[in-house]
Amino acid sequence: MSYKDIVDNYEKIFPFSEQKLNFLLERFESVKSCLDIGCGIGNYTHRLSESGIKCTGLDVDEAMLQRAKENYPDDSFIEASMLDFYKHIKTFDAAFCFGNTLAYLNESDLTDFLHKLHKALPENGTWIFQVLNWDYVLTWEKYGFTDVYLTSFLEPNPIKFRRWYENITPESLEFHRQMLEGRCPLTHSTDILYPQTKEKLVEIHKNCGFELEEQYADFAKTEYSTKKDTALVMVFSKK
Repeated sequence: MSYKDIVDNYEKIFPFSEQKLNFLLERFESVKSCLDIGCGIGNYTHRLSESGIKCTGLDVDEAMLQRAKENYPDDSFIEASMLDFYKHIKTFDAAFCFGNTLAYLNESDLTDFLHKLHKALPENGTWIFQVLNWDYVLTWEKYGFTDVYLTSFLEPNPIKFRRWYENITPESLEFHRQMLEGRCPLTHSTDILYPQTKEKLVEIHKNCGFELEEQYADFAKTEYSTKKDTALVMVFSKK
């Protein structure tokens, strides 16, 4: 997995959301330290640090971490995988993971990660993550996202970012990403993701000592439905 090809356009493709930040701040009122898992270029790490929370950003992608450190030299960032976070930081009050990052872990690795996270968090520590609504995606043979134009779509050959899923099964799927100039691909990357239904996510978390506190379709707290094309936002606490 590498996002080196999109680091210069990361903020256009995945724009910072004040709504996401406020969602965290509402639940991190008494939090003194937190871990931003899959922090990308570090925007949320930085804004939480500005709010007075000691936030550490974690990402496995070297290019993303380099940009994060360039943008926010006074903030704390670690280059490591989700499964190896504990080698670099032992404890924190809360953790969060945005952008479907958690889907890079298969069930065995997810269980391993959650056991390590459970050990690092204090009693009643908060764990928040966002993934796609896999219950909905799994009803499709191929699933596409809206193209993101990086230059004006009025140009003869606009540059755009395209992503889609194919070979979708309950066990895994292929995640394709392209940068195109007009119809000509400039880059093409493929990763394997591991979809987990909402019910399965709750089960895995329960087995690792977490209790579900909240679930939504988005950060506006829209009611979640397995039959709608939305995200899945879940808030757990350590028990």
